[in-house]
Amino acid sequence: MSQTADDTRPVAGLRGAAAFLARRRGGRRFDLTDALTYLYLLAGVVVMFGPVLWLVMSSFKDESLLFDRTPTFLPYRQASARVEGYDQPLPLYDVTFNEVTIAGARITLADLRATNGVVHGLDRVLLTPEMEEALAALDTSGADPASWPAPAEPIPLEGDDGTVWEVARAQAELSVMAQLLARAGLEGALSGEERRTLLAPTDDAFARLVDETGAATAATLLLPENAALLERLLLGHVLGDRYLLVNLYRSLGEPVPTLAGSSWTLEMVPGETRRLAQIGSPQGASYTMVDPQNPAAGELNVLAYITPAGPSTQLTPIREVYFNLANYTGATKAFAFWTYLRNSVVVTIAATIITLIINSMAAFALSKYEFRGRDAVFLIIISTLMVPISVIMIPAFLVISKVGWVNNLWGLIIPGAATPTGVFLLRQYMLTIPDELLDSARIDGASEWRIYWQIILPLARPALAVLAIFSIMWRWNDFLWPLIVVSRNELFTLQVGLNAFQGALDVQWHYILAMTVLTLLPITVVFAFLQRFITSGIATTGMKG
Repeated sequence: MSQTADDTRPVAGLRGAAAFLARRRGGRRFDLTDALTYLYLLAGVVVMFGPVLWLVMSSFKDESLLFDRTPTFLPYRQASARVEGYDQPLPLYDVTFNEVTIAGARITLADLRATNGVVHGLDRVLLTPEMEEALAALDTSGADPASWPAPAEPIPLEGDDGTVWEVARAQAELSVMAQLLARAGLEGALSGEERRTLLAPTDDAFARLVDETGAATAATLLLPENAALLERLLLGHVLGDRYLLVNLYRSLGEPVPTLAGSSWTLEMVPGETRRLAQIGSPQGASYTMVDPQNPAAGELNVLAYITPAGPSTQLTPIREVYFNLANYTGATKAFAFWTYLRNSVVVTIAATIITLIINSMAAFALSKYEFRGRDAVFLIIISTLMVPISVIMIPAFLVISKVGWVNNLWGLIIPGAATPTGVFLLRQYMLTIPDELLDSARIDGASEWRIYWQIILPLARPALAVLAIFSIMWRWNDFLWPLIVVSRNELFTLQVGLNAFQGALDVQWHYILAMTVLTLLPITVVFAFLQRFITSGIATTGMKG
């Protein structure tokens, strides 16, 4: 079966467009002008269609995503997962547990609270450069490596709480630190009324110190002549105030003084990252979460403190591309969309037809009839373009009110029926139509009405199409005049109806964006249908072959 001309026309059009875009000023050679031309073309496309595409994509976004600090082009939603034991899907997050470090040491035990302070366990022993030099200079000849304390059984608290000293010796991981404090006679410094924070290296941390410095060097610290050095080393782990973990996070970047006269700098480093599901809403800085892969492990209490270096725990929501059609369905249910759409269509179509008829009649008379004062009338019509709309709005409303068209669709259709722009556009186009055509029609006995209807209007179709597009855009997008003329909800147009989503305290942007996209569709369809008439109107004159 052979293809018809209509079947091959789209293919030929695509080939012509491809050939046009592939043309080069230098022939086969690529010229700098070609690069600049295509760059300019690409920039024009982005500037023209970029905002429209962004609007369309934003109309599918959840309301919460519209206010996100990092806007995205594609619409996303919070990913969720069904977790055993919970009725509703839970939102998913990648949780990064940032850790506070003290001179590079990580906290292994946190917030062991005491009556006069708090105890934190560290994974390494804190040594200042001076202390490292002092340890390296020790004479190990008289030391007994076996004298270094071995891990021992903890001493339980006598009651529910105790002093910093009592809490420290009650921890199995801190037994070596407790023995060293007792040997140095520092129990009193940790048992008084003064608030203290003990940064206690664990038994593994001291074992690492022994491996690094040597057993003999460590044992040398226990000799009587080195008691002051041991005391200074241990007091370098005691802070002169009560520092809970949240206080340590808030002190990031600041030197924290110790009882030994030295100070430590706190830093925050990224720690473990886990994918967790959030349960309920956060309570302040506390988030209740669960591992969706292992819900049997129980709920986790995740704390996210605000620190000078950022949040102590980073919760990154897991997102997935999702086109939320609920914005459209919800908006059409939230207000009388179909009623407003019908009113907009009726007003736009009726006003456009009347505008085309009245303006074409005036243009026909001003372009094809010779009468005294014709040019003066035309100048008066054109001069009305200089009159601001705000000046004539109140008089126009008073006229509409006297006629009885307030809260009537005719009050939206009639006032703007005759436009100076339309008269000027059609008159200039009709001047290109040869007068000989009209004279021939009159000789054949055609009436003036028939000449207007069967000769002028068909030849002026491109100009009428341009005016129709302008009129449709004016009437479809008109907001202020319908807002003034109609106050009854059943007479609202779409533009006035969209105003219902904007309240004094709340603006429903997700609905406004969705309805804005819907209001753009009719204009887009009309332009796509009439744009070929615009092209032909620019390329040809009023003379038809």
